[in-house]
Amino acid sequence: TEAAAEAKASADLIKERKEAQARRIQVDKEEATVLVEKQKIEAERVRISATAEMNADALMIEKSKNAEIIKILADAQLVEKSKQAEGVKLAALAEAEAIRAKGLAEAEVVRARMEIDMDELRQAAEAYEKYGEAALRMETLKVMPLVAEKLAKPLENTGKIVFLGGAGGGGSADGVSGTSGGPSMMIQEMVRSMQVISGALSGTGTDNGPLLTVGPSSGFYEHGGEFKNNSRRLTAP
Repeated sequence: TEAAAEAKASADLIKERKEAQARRIQVDKEEATVLVEKQKIEAERVRISATAEMNADALMIEKSKNAEIIKILADAQLVEKSKQAEGVKLAALAEAEAIRAKGLAEAEVVRARMEIDMDELRQAAEAYEKYGEAALRMETLKVMPLVAEKLAKPLENTGKIVFLGGAGGGGSADGVSGTSGGPSMMIQEMVRSMQVISGALSGTGTDNGPLLTVGPSSGFYEHGGEFKNNSRRLTAP
């Protein structure tokens, strides 16, 4: 009846309200789920973004550190090269100074030698001017040992020199004729040198006559690589 209809209508209304409430709760749950998912997505995005930024910052920091390290190494190399260049420069300057000092020392030695030579020449000139021919003879005496050595050189292959007694004169001995060439000429040169020495020592020159006359006129001759004399004395008559 009418009360039953009202009760049924009231029950249906309550049911509809519950269903509507249930649907609203479901919608709220779904919306909450969607919101949570959105929040998760956003959180992941934020995390990824933060991670990327951190990585970028780390990479930038790493690059900056590497650049700083490279700069430090480059500066160190520059300093090292600068030191090496300075060392080369100092070595070159030291070598140049050593060469200059050596050149000055050598020039000083040359100058000193020139002064000594000039002083010796001056003293020699003064001595010659003061002592005249005597100084020249003394200079000649200084070189006579060398002259005697050179003059005696050709006689090294001579076996022996024999002096034979006999009548003087310009002839020959044992049928051998005299000669004025060959080694006898060397003897003559040595005799002349000895005359110069004797004259210089006595201060009379060579005006006293020969000390030894070599050749046919003195009877001093050469035979078979030997020197013989058929006179009884060495001094010329």
